[in-house]
Amino acid sequence: MEHIIHLLIGFIVLSFLLKTGFYPRWGIWLSALVYTVFLICIGPWATEQSPTEINSLLASVPHILTLSVYVTLEASIMIAFCFNCFADTSKQRTLFQRTVTYILNFYPGLLMAGILTYLLIQLFFAFPGVSFGLITGISSVAVFILISGLSLLLKNIVGERKLRLEILFITNLFIVLLSVVSTGNN
Repeated sequence: MEHIIHLLIGFIVLSFLLKTGFYPRWGIWLSALVYTVFLICIGPWATEQSPTEINSLLASVPHILTLSVYVTLEASIMIAFCFNCFADTSKQRTLFQRTVTYILNFYPGLLMAGILTYLLIQLFFAFPGVSFGLITGISSVAVFILISGLSLLLKNIVGERKLRLEILFITNLFIVLLSVVSTGNN
């Protein structure tokens, strides 16, 4: 079960990096900065978590079912973004269509916050004896560099917008599939 969760985390991170690759350079830096500030703010709360609490949370079927709903919802939002980008861009779009397009373009993915929280808590237990503030600070700087760098790297490596949309679509299909598998795998 834990391997499926880690694989799901990897696909969600890839989806986030691909999605932020559609932003301009300042938008990528802004999303990296938002998650950096989030990690700094969540640091004191994360120090209070215990490994048994996290493991029991991941072993709890009702929590996994709830998490699966959130994962599927976010993946469907990303899939809707892909369909919206391929949609016919007619001259006369309604206010509703423009609003939906704006929201889909703006939404980076909120599950990344949960993943960063989980990873920060795991880092606290991986490095016992090291100051929690130091781990949080180093993690925050690393998150800013990695989100900025990897988003720009994926944007430059893949290059073509339509190919990035297809990769984002396929990645989110895998996320939905793994989400379903994680609920059935007790």
